[in-house]
Amino acid sequence: PPFGHSGQDILSRLMKDYGGFEHNRQSLRIVKVLEKRYPEFDGLNLTWEVLEGISKHTRDEENPILQQKNYRSPSLEMQVTDFADAIAYNAHDLDDGITSNLLDLGQLRQVELWKENEIWLDEKYTNLSFTLKKYQIVRRIINALISDFRVTTLENIRRMDINTVDDVRKCKERPASFSSEMGDKNRQLKKFLHKNMYQHQRVRVMEFKAELFLNKIFSAYMEHNGLLPASVLANPALGPLERRICDHISGMTDRYAIGEYKKLFDPEEA
Repeated sequence: PPFGHSGQDILSRLMKDYGGFEHNRQSLRIVKVLEKRYPEFDGLNLTWEVLEGISKHTRDEENPILQQKNYRSPSLEMQVTDFADAIAYNAHDLDDGITSNLLDLGQLRQVELWKENEIWLDEKYTNLSFTLKKYQIVRRIINALISDFRVTTLENIRRMDINTVDDVRKCKERPASFSSEMGDKNRQLKKFLHKNMYQHQRVRVMEFKAELFLNKIFSAYMEHNGLLPASVLANPALGPLERRICDHISGMTDRYAIGEYKKLFDPEEA
């Protein structure tokens, strides 16, 4: 939804009396109900395996895979995707936090993954510009995480004697993982980002604005249905009005939501 995790939390509060909101469950709703690509049925006609991966931390009661006896773990592909998403998320936020001056370099140099890669680059190159160094450090962190994950996961697969898809799903312990050492380093990086970037005053200001934007837009739509696009009003089969409003808002980008707020509440906006 717009404004990322903040947007999800806001929509969850707005929808608490109307069935709630959770972004993985909304992703399932999009690909199973809201997308229109075929005349015979709604949705994208995806396999149960792909839907299992999309559901992630939620349970899709329609999915027969999740109803199997002794089901404990999702597919290996889904586990790999989960780690890939987390690696990309942290790497992007690290890069973005440095570029936008949200992160203090002195503090960042206490984070092991950053420190060891900066030392390696300083020993290999002289007079490397910080901009280039930043890109290379983030690149090396991604590579280190992926390489460790690949080796550790393959070792776990052999150790657990996993040979089939069913073996994966019956595992009490998920085979996809970092090594203990890399897991500690990755948790240190995540903890650093949470404390120094996600709790930063500038981020808090944006979260405050996001709550203002989404609360006001949701209330305006609820009180004045005519403000909604005709396509939203014309589809009662997609659920009660509250759910359709939520579908509409959750599909907005940050920029679109800000523009919609201005259009609704700024007298100078047409």
